[in-house]
Amino acid sequence: MARLLVCQHVPYEPLGILLPLIKSCGHRVRYVNFSRSPELKISPTSYDALVILGSPQHANDTEQFPYIQHEIDLIQQTIAQKKPFLGICFGAQLLAKALGAKVYKNQEKEIGWYPVAFHPEAKNSIFCDFKDSEMIFEWHGDTFTLPEGAVALAGSKHCPQQAFSFGETVYGMQFHLEVDEKIIERWVTLPEHKRQFLCGDMPCSPEQIYEQTPLHIDRLKMLGTKAFLKWLSFIEPVKKNIQLSSR
Repeated sequence: MARLLVCQHVPYEPLGILLPLIKSCGHRVRYVNFSRSPELKISPTSYDALVILGSPQHANDTEQFPYIQHEIDLIQQTIAQKKPFLGICFGAQLLAKALGAKVYKNQEKEIGWYPVAFHPEAKNSIFCDFKDSEMIFEWHGDTFTLPEGAVALAGSKHCPQQAFSFGETVYGMQFHLEVDEKIIERWVTLPEHKRQFLCGDMPCSPEQIYEQTPLHIDRLKMLGTKAFLKWLSFIEPVKKNIQLSSR
């Protein structure tokens, strides 16, 4: 049984379809929310893998939210200890920053369903089951440059860096493979997001998302399941030394 450390920043950005897959592998999850407990200090030594989920915050807001730097440190320690890491959206941006890349505001927000192009290199990654182009769900306003030593795996028209790997077990994805219908519904109807839709601060309408979701959600969940299971296969429980009693 392996132990996964999961950084969840807001209740409406959960593990989604990834949670039952983790449980099906017999792994345990410890959630940590630095937004609620900013003074908390965690070491990845006691965990076998690290997952960082999405957040409405920005990766560069380390002065306003010092715990963001602690999450970056966690990523660096996890990589140094050769343990698997998965960053989704904000988590991918923090991974990029932890590897020395720049995180900045994208030329436009990507909200809703977008065609994402998967590069040939993706065939040797957890995205090996994806076609050259897939309709993927997005919800972000920031992006990042590709870190030195990383492999670009996917991009879109308005966001060239959609997914990358660093080594064999470290992945960052700007898009959301973890969502299902209920999560999408919650994001669309969140009061803050509803205000942004009404103010015209979104590149699409709720109606467009509702119209497109039934067309693409089943394939997204299938692809997400395959990709997440491949990533989970990298996790090996840390072997603990057993102290034999002396006679």
